[in-house]
Amino acid sequence: MNNGANVSYKTKNNLSVLDFLLSGGSDYNEAYVNSQFEVFKKIIEIDNTLAYKELLRKESIGSGNYLHRAVYFNNDKIVDYLINKLNFNVDEINLNNETSLMIAAKENNIETVKCLLNNNASVTLKNNDQKTALDLARDNGNFEIVELLENINIPNSK
Repeated sequence: MNNGANVSYKTKNNLSVLDFLLSGGSDYNEAYVNSQFEVFKKIIEIDNTLAYKELLRKESIGSGNYLHRAVYFNNDKIVDYLINKLNFNVDEINLNNETSLMIAAKENNIETVKCLLNNNASVTLKNNDQKTALDLARDNGNFEIVELLENINIPNSK
């Protein structure tokens, strides 16, 4: 990229470099996560205008915005960056009315759940099936996340 690689290039399937970065899979080790995060930041630094336009698209390839995709692939560093540096709405919903917290709870992405909770993600919102993140964690047998969400103090709740 420092030598002029075109970060706006898209494949014939309309996938960008950022699409590839976020869809790398959820089984990568810590070194790969760090490397991926640095490339992600570098793309934004090189072509700020393109990156913002592309990142801020509400939906991307039917899977939600880039925050939803980073959550799905359990990349809490990119999730934190999108929320805190690019001001993504932590409670933005996808086409199924799922928030990032719901996706992370459903996918058993504990570190990402913690990251989202630290950034004030709502635990009371419901998806199209009227399920909260806690419901989705329970449905998928993600007991560590269930315990974490059950211990959240919700103001004015009974």
